[in-house]
Amino acid sequence: KTQDPRFSRLLRRHTALEQHVRNMESAKATPAQPVLAMLKREKQVLEGELRAILQGMPVAEAA
Repeated sequence: KTQDPRFSRLLRRHTALEQHVRNMESAKATPAQPVLAMLKREKQVLEGELRAILQGMPVAEAA
């Protein structure tokens, strides 16, 4: 699936989001909970899309 440009784009975005969430959670200051929750939801959506691609299921293209 690394040859699939959509999969590669989703995977890069997911990896960046995961790192951003980790950084926010490990910061000394309390992260803005609404922002952190939004990032986690976006990461979950990306995980679902990546899983669907790996399983060969059709996925609606996100905007």
